[in-house]
Parts: sequence; structure tokens; C-alpha cells
Amino acid sequence: MENVIEHLPKDCVLPLLRERIAELSAVEGMLSKRLSRAPAGVLNVSPHRGGFQYFRVTAKTGRKGEYIPERKMSLASAIAQRDYDAKMLAEIQRQRGVLEKCVAKYDVSVAENLYAQLHPARRSLVAPLVYPDDDFVARWSAVNYSGRGFDAGGPMLMTAHGERVRSKSEIIIADALFRRGIPYRYEYPHELLLAGARNRKRIVVYPDFTCLNVRTHREIVWEHFGMIDVPEYCQNMASKMEMYLQNGFCMGKNFVMTTETHDRPLNSMMVEAMLERLAG
Repeated sequence: MENVIEHLPKDCVLPLLRERIAELSAVEGMLSKRLSRAPAGVLNVSPHRGGFQYFRVTAKTGRKGEYIPERKMSLASAIAQRDYDAKMLAEIQRQRGVLEKCVAKYDVSVAENLYAQLHPARRSLVAPLVYPDDDFVARWSAVNYSGRGFDAGGPMLMTAHGERVRSKSEIIIADALFRRGIPYRYEYPHELLLAGARNRKRIVVYPDFTCLNVRTHREIVWEHFGMIDVPEYCQNMASKMEMYLQNGFCMGKNFVMTTETHDRPLNSMMVEAMLERLAG
């Protein structure tokens, strides 16, 4: 990230660990319920004429077991599934136990709060590895930059934050970001490698919005493509998307987009869905 020193990315491991524990717990409950309804017995499998025969062994059948004919193959499947589920349940319980112990000992607040707890006289002398959220947002928001210029005589479209943008759709996006308290920069310059360039040529692009996820301290580029029903515009959009991908911008990770046509203008519900991702 330009102009802001951040030696160590924000630690986002703990939420992922908790999310994984919740996933494992849900599957554990499902498997336990399924195992409670599974048939009893042991499944024996014997080679037979290039295939296999299946036998169900219980206390009543003896060691060889009762032959399972083709029409009752669902019984063999149910026993085999039960055996798999039992092993998987044990492994899931083991994994969950390991992760729960890790979460109990994994305290990221010490490193994150270390800078804030310094005496002000010392804090001014230190370049921290991790900034507290408020300090990081303040430094990120204070970066000065020059965006694209506006044509003389163009429409004066202003956001609620008092900045000029190029379209009514951008007003909707900017106002929604501002209302949600998501820091953003309008048309902040990014230097990208030109897609397909053999001589490693780099160009400067001005995405509509460069947003900051405060929780992760990561930037997300938001492009709004407002005329995708125009063939030439779509060609340019495709080239731009290729260039973004070549430069490490991945949809849903550090890049999001909205679109509209003449007949289907920007949907506020689409904007709110994007905001949920940016704030998450």
C-alpha cells in the first residue's frame, strides 16, 4: 500500500479459526444424528467373478454373515457409509479439539495493542509493525493523491461527503460507503502492468473507488461499469478486467464490481450486498 508503512498485515487468523470450529461442530452434529439411525452389523466384502459380494455380519448370522443381494444393496451402502461417518466423526472431533486449544491460547490483542499502550513520548519515536485500527484508518485516510481531472463544463455531481464524482450511480455508491463508515478514496491512482505487454509496460489506472476493510486493513478496488449494453464499452471493460486479474486483483477478494445498463440502472440492493462484503 502506497504512503502507509505496514510491515505486518492485520491478523485475521482468529476469526477464521472460529469459523472453522463452527463448521466442524455443525458437521459433527449432522454425523452424530446420522450415525444414530445407521443399521447395525459388520460389512464383509468378498471377491466374486470379477466383482464383489457383500455380507452383513451380526450376532445371529455367524462369522460369514448374511448375503446381501443386489436388490438390498442400499443396506450395504448404509453400513459402509456408517463406518466412514464414524471415522470422519472421530477425525472432526480431533480437529475441533486442536483448534479450540489454539483459540484459547491465541491472543492477537497483545500485538495489536502494544503500540497504543506505549507512552506518547515513546510512541512518537516508534514505527509499529501493526497499527491500532483508529490510527491505521487515520493514516490511510490522510494520504494525499491526485485523481483524474474533470472536463470543463461537465455536470457538477456532488456526494453527501462533498466530493465531486462523474455519475449519479457513483453518488449512490459513495454515499452508501460514507453512511456505513467505510473509508474510501475516489479515483485513487494505481500503477498496473499492462495486460499482454512483453516489455513490462506499466500504466496508471484510476478505479472508481479504493475502499479499506478496517477489520483486515486490506484495500479493495471497486469498479462500477455503467454502460455494459454498449459493445465498445464492454470490450474496454473486458480488457480492464484482464489487466486487473494479471495484477493480482481477484474478484471477491480485493476487487468487486457493479454494473448497469440503460434499461437496468444500478440497484441499491446490489450496492448493499457489496457493502456487506467490504465491511465483513
